[in-house]
Amino acid sequence: MSGAEALGRLADALGVLPGYRSTTGQWVPAGTDAVLATVQRLGVDLDSVEQAEAALAELERQRTRQVVEPVLVAWDGALPEVVVRSARPGARIVLETGEAGPEPVVSEGRLRSRRRLPFGRHELVVPGEDGTEHVAVVFAAPTVAWRPRAGSERQWGVFAPTYALRRSSAPSAIGDLADLEATFDWLHRRGGQVVVTLPMLAAFLDDPVEYSPYAPVSRRFWNELYADVREPAARAGIDLGPVEGEFVEYRPAWRARRAALEQLSDRLLDDGDLEFYRQSNPLVEHYARFRAAGVRHGRNWRDWPSRLPGDLDPAEVRLHVTGQWLMERQLARLQRRVSARGQLLALDLPLGCHPDGFDVWAEGDLFVDGVSVGAPPDSFFTRGQDWGFPPVHPERSRAQGHRYVQECIRHHVRHAGLLRLDHILGLQRLYWVHRGAGAANGVYVRYPMEELLAVISLECARAGAVVVGENLGTVPPEITGAMARHGMLGCAVSQFDLESLLEGDGSLVGPPAAAVATLNTHDTATFAGFWTGREAQDRAELGLLDADGLAAEVQRRTALRAAVAARFGLDPAADSVTAAEAVLGELAAGDAAFVVVNVEDGWAEPGPQNVPGTVHERPNWRRRVAVGVDRWDEHPGLGRLVDAVAAARPGWTRPLGPPSSERGRLAQEPFSE
Repeated sequence: MSGAEALGRLADALGVLPGYRSTTGQWVPAGTDAVLATVQRLGVDLDSVEQAEAALAELERQRTRQVVEPVLVAWDGALPEVVVRSARPGARIVLETGEAGPEPVVSEGRLRSRRRLPFGRHELVVPGEDGTEHVAVVFAAPTVAWRPRAGSERQWGVFAPTYALRRSSAPSAIGDLADLEATFDWLHRRGGQVVVTLPMLAAFLDDPVEYSPYAPVSRRFWNELYADVREPAARAGIDLGPVEGEFVEYRPAWRARRAALEQLSDRLLDDGDLEFYRQSNPLVEHYARFRAAGVRHGRNWRDWPSRLPGDLDPAEVRLHVTGQWLMERQLARLQRRVSARGQLLALDLPLGCHPDGFDVWAEGDLFVDGVSVGAPPDSFFTRGQDWGFPPVHPERSRAQGHRYVQECIRHHVRHAGLLRLDHILGLQRLYWVHRGAGAANGVYVRYPMEELLAVISLECARAGAVVVGENLGTVPPEITGAMARHGMLGCAVSQFDLESLLEGDGSLVGPPAAAVATLNTHDTATFAGFWTGREAQDRAELGLLDADGLAAEVQRRTALRAAVAARFGLDPAADSVTAAEAVLGELAAGDAAFVVVNVEDGWAEPGPQNVPGTVHERPNWRRRVAVGVDRWDEHPGLGRLVDAVAAARPGWTRPLGPPSSERGRLAQEPFSE
């Protein structure tokens, strides 16, 4: 066997893909150097292609010695036949409650369960030939993650980032959970059900501040910046900052809110509720000490004098514990209040986290060093994308029974009635970009999709949370089929669908029933930016379109406006709000499970919240809403948009998921035999 052939077989055994098909349909093979580097990062000790055959043989020997796979899936509680490489008797199933599960039957190297398992994370324990015990995590999960009760779909709501919210009646330098609750109250009066917002996860708020919601310090802890601290601030005479300017200034906003949290933390020094939270959540103490160490020794934990230095300020530790406790209390209160009237909070789980953050530090070698997740070149990003955060090692995740992934999902669905999974393709494969190699030279690595789907289905079924997969762009049929099979909704963006009016017979295909339908996303132009063509001009200013490309895009956008006007019976010179009203009305009349209105489209906001591929070139994740929440009832443009949707989707008053008192009950209900 040649070295190249052995490397190919080794790479395939480790889940490294030989290439990918580009957005134009062209096959792009993975480079030998990139494949070799990826194999090394996956933990194989080899320095050259010539060593691949020996490495492959060693990998095969290791897998032959494996008594049982580390993770098993029992859909709807039915454990399939399991291969076990041990003849010793005594295999047993331990339920997550600690009770003994149904006694398994082992025959000729095959194990099966006598009965279905209750939903949950269980363990299969198999004695090895040498007397050691080998443990596999068993996810007994419902096939369908969660869907609302029959007749309760076709709901609608609004999108607004929490940081962007403001109220003239309660000024603050940044939006918080109180402003988010006011948004729900306004929506309830208008008959809507869902508020969609961006991730509200922990961020680096001290210099240098890094506030991107998609590069959090942790996917298991909240951003204390969003806690409502008006009461402690008022007690201490702390000004939370006026709402001034178009953009949020994170540093002064955090300084004021930090001072209020310090006051609250001092006041609650002996509070029993806070102490109970601290004692019952040991990870929060670990997190708070990590944040305190960062304040004392700098953000890069790789340069700390020890893994977790002991010279920490106890007040700093207490501050972060208090911040997490307050966020949990306020989110739980919000969830109870809105779910009681049939509303739900939609949260977004980012794909990754900051390389200097808590999760990467706390989870050891679970994250792969020297590699970033990204995307290959396409027509928009011709050099590919490097998103800057490290990937999770697929086999090490399996070795821990996907504990980290499960904790991230559970953290969100404790309070969310709808969970959006960023970059759903990542369940199947991720594009790894090696440091210094350039995003065009990345390699795709496979992930255990069925196991990850089981984790998602289990946790979302327990919580009664609808799952939405961000499936925009190129999505393989395996992902599409899995989403349908497990009851997940997809995303449908009208800006993309309207392009079909210029192609084929000019018909407009509406979104499917299993979708969240919107005019745009946080990563696209607002509808005004799209309708006027400002978005194309912005791309040209960023160097993503040359003069000829801009001219062609302007011409195409003019033709598209004419086609939309003809399709909806509008004046070709109609403004963006009028066009948005017509398109949203048709969306709402369709079968999509949810229709979501971007509130900024109501006042024809021209700029997006984020321009992908830019960091300092654009004020991403900072723009405030131009109209305060307490003035939305008075705004004619926003009123027209929500009225167009509400007219086609009468309000729903029953809760979409199980009542708060029943959340988690699914995990304890065994199937009948």
